[in-house]
Amino acid sequence: MTGRPTERDEWLAILYRRHRGSVHGFLYALVGDRDTADRLTEETFLEAYRNVNSVGAELNPSAWLYRLAYRRAASLEPRWGRKRERQPITGEEAPAVVASLVALAQLPLPERAALVLREREGLSYEELSEIFGTSLGSIQARLLKARQLFRKAREQART
Repeated sequence: MTGRPTERDEWLAILYRRHRGSVHGFLYALVGDRDTADRLTEETFLEAYRNVNSVGAELNPSAWLYRLAYRRAASLEPRWGRKRERQPITGEEAPAVVASLVALAQLPLPERAALVLREREGLSYEELSEIFGTSLGSIQARLLKARQLFRKAREQART
């Protein structure tokens, strides 16, 4: 071994710098806990390193990373509820923000993930289809359901 970074190592370093923040933000939105999101982000990029030659890594690296992150988060879902962070929210918008956070936390994981990736991360329907391994029609239906559930849960949280 020469100790010099390989082309693969350099590509992964660029991938990490470019996508770490958005992957972490996505995971934090799903799990609601910084420590867990930090750990899942690390695990996601370690898995990316181990599977860099898989299909999808070079075709759409962003979608590939979100898919890895989603799977990591899904594997821990039953344990999330015990460790959600509670951060003080102040100001005039506090009731609306709290209602939105409560509503988001109540969504089933697939709907929550799709909504966060579409609305927060700005991903296209095509990218979501690739991440979840499903058709465009299924993604549209999932987002429609997510928005309906979110609105209903937010209204309930406000009352």
